[in-house]
Amino acid sequence: MTKRRVIFGLSGLAIGFVVAFFWTKNYNNTALGSQAQLKPGAPAAALGDQAGAANQQAGMGSVRDTIERAKSNPNDFEAQVKAAQMFDQIGRVKEEIPLLEQAYKADRSQAVAMNIPPYLAEYYSSQKDYQNAEKWYRAQLDAKPGDQEIAIELGATFIDREPPNPDKAIDYLQSVLKTSPGNAHALVHLTQAYLLKKDARAAEDSLAKARQSDSGNKMIPDLEKQVNALKSGQQVILPKE
Repeated sequence: MTKRRVIFGLSGLAIGFVVAFFWTKNYNNTALGSQAQLKPGAPAAALGDQAGAANQQAGMGSVRDTIERAKSNPNDFEAQVKAAQMFDQIGRVKEEIPLLEQAYKADRSQAVAMNIPPYLAEYYSSQKDYQNAEKWYRAQLDAKPGDQEIAIELGATFIDREPPNPDKAIDYLQSVLKTSPGNAHALVHLTQAYLLKKDARAAEDSLAKARQSDSGNKMIPDLEKQVNALKSGQQVILPKE
């Protein structure tokens, strides 16, 4: 999944997945050692094979039980998250998404605390499903109305979609800039929005502010080229993060 430049707190969910992975790995290693102690006279290689096979079967059973529990208990928040973690560990992101959506339905406050809505929003953005991305950014923003980064990401969905809606994007980005006028992330997206509107003066102004706030921002050189293209009447190709 391609992430935007800003990190807005998905680590809560990611850390949960990592902790679960290492807990499982540690448990498996412990189980392997326990199996080795049951048959002290067995050859080490054969013993390892037996323990590994038994452990793999137990692990598969645990996965099936976890997924079945989630299916059977749709209102069990923990069950949904644990099953999602299982799929996350093996890279089957598409299958964890409905589980996380169900977790949100089961307990919105816990889901927001774990940053599940923006995690879902990023997934849908990666699929170019910006309507669903908007839905989940809004869910997080409704719960945390002061979260500026979520407001910026929500505004950016109106730049990325086809057809774009730069006016809507500008509304969200300007709302952030009212309280944080030097927010470079908002200013970069604002420049994109003004480029879409073919407003060279506004694009140049917001870009200058972005450069002043974050001169090392990797988007600035590309945006500057497009502002100059717009001013000279050439085709504008909107750079993406």
